[in-house]
Amino acid sequence: MIDMMKWIPKSGKEIDARTMKRLETFFERLLEAYPERVVIHFNRDFKKLAERGTALRRLAGYGEDNEAFFADFGFTYINALQRQAESHGTYEELVARLKEAYPDGIVNLYEADAFRADLSYFARKKRRTAKHILRQAGVLRDRKEAKASAAADVLTSPLTEIAETVKTVEPTPAPVPDRREALLRELEEQKRVLADNRGLRGLFGRGAKLRRSAQARIEELHAELSKE
Repeated sequence: MIDMMKWIPKSGKEIDARTMKRLETFFERLLEAYPERVVIHFNRDFKKLAERGTALRRLAGYGEDNEAFFADFGFTYINALQRQAESHGTYEELVARLKEAYPDGIVNLYEADAFRADLSYFARKKRRTAKHILRQAGVLRDRKEAKASAAADVLTSPLTEIAETVKTVEPTPAPVPDRREALLRELEEQKRVLADNRGLRGLFGRGAKLRRSAQARIEELHAELSKE
């Protein structure tokens, strides 16, 4: 029961008997609808009763203050739309969370399924689509650009791996020839020159010159080999 005799309107406005009776009837109906005295989704669930309450609220001098109006009669009024807005945060916060979740962007809408509720809420609020919001946030990438980028990555990746492998492979040092073997080979060559220029051929002209040069080099090679 609503005891209107104990009610003193905090609005400060004098209420006539007829309005008092209407208020009493209204709050008794409201108590039937919300026995726990918590009013939520009022316009959605009890549209006609909500319209009557709006008219009485204004007559009683509360203007648009639903919370004060219901509180004076022992009810808690919850603005569902306001609570919904608070649960979704701000649009700027959504954009920041999207960029953090998808630093490389996405190509398909379903990839942002974790943000479906928030995207739907702001899409309705801004009269846009979820795709529009994702593009505006710089998260939804163009399919053609994404495919081109992926193809470039596929081509670049093997080349990068090869380049990195080349960097890490130590160059094979060139073999150092054995000095003694080189001297011995040269000694054999000089002996062949000396043998080719024996006899008359080695007494005159170019043959004699080659013979003397080979003989001198053979002596030098023997000296060097003796030191090895």
